[in-house]
Amino acid sequence: MTLRPCLGLAAALLLAGCSKPAEVRFALFGHTPYTSLMPDHRSVEYNCPTCGRDVAYKSDKCGNKNCEQELTWPDKVTCRYCDGTGVCDACRKYERTEGPNKGKCPFCDEEGVTPQNTACANCNQKLMCPSCKGSVKCDMCGGSGEYTLPAGAEELPGGSRVSARDPSAPEPAAAEPPAADPPADAPPAEPPADAPPADPPK
Repeated sequence: MTLRPCLGLAAALLLAGCSKPAEVRFALFGHTPYTSLMPDHRSVEYNCPTCGRDVAYKSDKCGNKNCEQELTWPDKVTCRYCDGTGVCDACRKYERTEGPNKGKCPFCDEEGVTPQNTACANCNQKLMCPSCKGSVKCDMCGGSGEYTLPAGAEELPGGSRVSARDPSAPEPAAAEPPAADPPADAPPAEPPADAPPADPPK
């Protein structure tokens, strides 16, 4: 078989695969912040099951002109932040899913004070896990073990964008350009009023 017929057969198979609706690949990234001081980078990404391109939330067709796969959307997927258990991942990490310390902040005592005798910044002296608020339920799926993205939702509990490359999302703000160097003949800048006096020339 020559190369040209092989390419034609491959294209025909690809088009045949795109002719029937297929379920979008639904991926969850990042992990549950273990403390309130950790940034929440959790995000959701959707990909075409045929060509792998990113697709916008709830779109009915792949935007790749060479594919145009018709898409269906799953109602639920297993929550990867709790591995389908429904249990708060922060409580699980610090072994506070059961017993007398169930759902409690792992960094302070029953008065919200750390061993260093300072107010606990993790729970803000509320004594409970800041992720689940003491319920020991995963904050992403609500304890069901399955994640459902509400219709029209554009943010996760932590504020992350639905897709890192979602074409419907706004573009990030451009960085400000660095300040230009002053001209060579410009007078020297005045020192701040509280600056220490300069050493006299020797």
